[in-house]
Amino acid sequence: MKTAARVLLAALLAAAPAGRADGSSVKEGFKKFGREVGQAGKEVGKGAAELGKQAWYKGKRVSKPKLQAVHDKTEAYWKKFLDDADKALAALRKENEELKKKAKS
Repeated sequence: MKTAARVLLAALLAAAPAGRADGSSVKEGFKKFGREVGQAGKEVGKGAAELGKQAWYKGKRVSKPKLQAVHDKTEAYWKKFLDDADKALAALRKENEELKKKAKS
């Protein structure tokens, strides 16, 4: 990221419109600036793609059995959680019915 900032700063300084020693016009300076910014953007994009590629390869190194174990434990947790929630709902419904019966009598 520091490289991209340096390239951008260099591009800004190179495209400064006032007092150019080489006699180029402001329009040409901004065209050059646009090209340099585009190039800097490409470099940043390539760096980000490389980081993404490295992360993907690290992720692939996780062993399949460990990944399956995590999946199984997660599935078991949510199954137990949902079963407990169903039991709690059934108990609440039963209690609600009993209270309704008491209220009528």
